[in-house]
Amino acid sequence: MTPGLQAELAGAITAASGESFNCIHTALQGGGCIHQSYSLLGGDGRREFAKLNRSASLGMFEAEADGVRELAAAGAIYVGLAIANRALPATGLDVAIQEINAAGGIG
Repeated sequence: MTPGLQAELAGAITAASGESFNCIHTALQGGGCIHQSYSLLGGDGRREFAKLNRSASLGMFEAEADGVRELAAAGAIYVGLAIANRALPATGLDVAIQEINAAGGIG
């Protein structure tokens, strides 16, 4: 991940959560074929998950967030807390962000 993208993601997480997020580590995650997925570790121990795709993916990310909220409401499996879907203007990408170890996550 480029330093510019890391900084833009940290800014998006800060804006969405209302708490400063200082990213100290990122790791590319596998398992998807249409998105680039990363785990991000904050200096405060928070863990975030970000999926990136080309611009115009926000509708797909919103629909997925609705599904994640439904899974959380059912309480059957652990899901991260969907905190943001937004455009990243500097990179021309869209991102979906989930807080992995959030109190609002269900599992």
